[in-house]
Amino acid sequence: PRFVFAPPVDHQRSCQLAVVTITFGSRDTIGRIDEKDIDGLTEYERLVGLRSCWFAVLDEGAYASLRILHSDVPAATRAPEQVYQTARWGLWDLVVLPKAMLPFEDASLNSRVPKMLLHRLFGSAAYALYVDAKLRFKPHSLVKLWTFVSEQLAAQAATGGNSPFRAAPCNPAPKETPAWVSPKHPARKSMFEEARCVSKLGLGSPAAIQRQVDAYTAEGLPEGPLEAGGAGLIEGEWHLRDLGSVDQAIIGCGWLQEFMKRGHKRDQLSFNYVVWKLGLLSQNRARFVDYGIGLTIFEHQESYARKRERKWRKKSAVVCAERRRGRGRLDAALRELSTARHELYAVCTMLLVGIIVLVFWRWYGHVHVPGSPRPWRRG
Repeated sequence: PRFVFAPPVDHQRSCQLAVVTITFGSRDTIGRIDEKDIDGLTEYERLVGLRSCWFAVLDEGAYASLRILHSDVPAATRAPEQVYQTARWGLWDLVVLPKAMLPFEDASLNSRVPKMLLHRLFGSAAYALYVDAKLRFKPHSLVKLWTFVSEQLAAQAATGGNSPFRAAPCNPAPKETPAWVSPKHPARKSMFEEARCVSKLGLGSPAAIQRQVDAYTAEGLPEGPLEAGGAGLIEGEWHLRDLGSVDQAIIGCGWLQEFMKRGHKRDQLSFNYVVWKLGLLSQNRARFVDYGIGLTIFEHQESYARKRERKWRKKSAVVCAERRRGRGRLDAALRELSTARHELYAVCTMLLVGIIVLVFWRWYGHVHVPGSPRPWRRG
């Protein structure tokens, strides 16, 4: 209830599309956008008669870190009617949230609140594009923004609807705009596969994840990819919303409620369940696109902390190497790995014992025990 924006963050902006990134704590930071890219986007929007607004949502810790990294970040101010503070930095409108608006003590948990309740930030924008703070727009890609958004949301302009994209050079689109668009996970196909990998890699509490899996299994959540009739699995690093649709708000609120119940930080484990439970999966109100589509305009720009985490994950990648071949094959791979490890331990132990015996014989073999023969002495 306390996560309410009055007035909305776009109350002084007139834009059809809100681009939003979120960073809390010190894990990630906001990327500076090149002036040439900003000029290119501005000129393109002037020609087609559209406008985008760019918002970066931060907590107080992330804002302090950003000011340390960039000396030109201005001090945030707060209007009398606002709870949050704002500042303008390049293309970004910085929105600094106080602790009173956030329910958790942990920064990474708090970052999920604006991500899932994104619709509460805006009052006039028609669409919202959420972009994870670990992503950056590729150089010279901002001019592709409107084409990317219109293709993914399937704008109503092609069917004569009152779409904010009516002036944009878009491809023909279906009659109904989906309420939500997310990319499919590039590697795993279901929540159950992801849960096993997350648990094995130690990225969440195994007990909490197992309780979640058991609950979804009991409710009949279909396993497998969307193409095979399953619930599928998203990659949560970006998503698009039709802010005029009630369904996207229902999905966001349901996602947060389900996430808060589960007791770990892996939010993508609960998203497809929520969409399935609401019955929106069968109605195609949520659209899932190939992961590679996002790579046309996004690239990963990972912080030092994320690079260390990524390096560690690569070392543990064998845990999920058989993820696409079912649970049985994954269990078999894990058993083979365990057997190989024990065999290696046995060989190393035998070598160590052999070295100890050799050293003992080398240094103490000349000691004569009275009454024993001396086979090494020549006659």
